[in-house]
Amino acid sequence: MIVRTLPLAVLAGLIVLAALPGLDPAAPAILAVSVTPEPVKLGAPVTATVLTTPEVVSVQGHVAAFNFNIPKTGDGVFSGTTTVPRWAALFHGLFKVRFTAKTSDGEQTQAESSVKI
Repeated sequence: MIVRTLPLAVLAGLIVLAALPGLDPAAPAILAVSVTPEPVKLGAPVTATVLTTPEVVSVQGHVAAFNFNIPKTGDGVFSGTTTVPRWAALFHGLFKVRFTAKTSDGEQTQAESSVKI
């Protein structure tokens, strides 16, 4: 069911971007970010999904000193699942995760999300 709604969400995001004054509709943009479950649990899977404008070719996440790539799963859709390592118990609390989206010509944009461990 989610797979069918993601392209509609991307389209809706593009319509909103085009309607906002001062935004360049040709520039890359991150339309939405989702990190689930909330809160993230040690040893359990966590999924990050990032919806972008279609020209984005890669998305990388950054939290503290850790960087990770999020695989492209469709036009404007990047999603990946991993397991939270048990040593993350040393770093419990609320963390900002920064997502960087890049185009093939090097343009980039960023968005942040808060994640609780």
